[in-house]
Amino acid sequence: MRRKSDEIDHKPRVGVLYSNGSIVSKYLDTSKDVINKTSNPDNKKGDIAREVLEELAKLGDNALNFSECVKAIMQTKKVSRGVREIIMEALESQDE
Repeated sequence: MRRKSDEIDHKPRVGVLYSNGSIVSKYLDTSKDVINKTSNPDNKKGDIAREVLEELAKLGDNALNFSECVKAIMQTKKVSRGVREIIMEALESQDE
């Protein structure tokens, strides 16, 4: 499936498996798909991703440790107490 506007030329398809073992590709109808190529100034996802990458670069070798990376990013960004607690619980259960 197309997930981003830069994949507009991708033609999604499925494979139909027949009882004789043959597979036939069937392209999906994307004629009614709407892909917005303009950037949305209210969409901060790109900014957030860039900030996370910058924080990872600052961590150097520690960036390879997911838990430490998440903790470091939470220290530098505004993360609500509730979200911080949920993330910390998830990180602790990951270590078990």
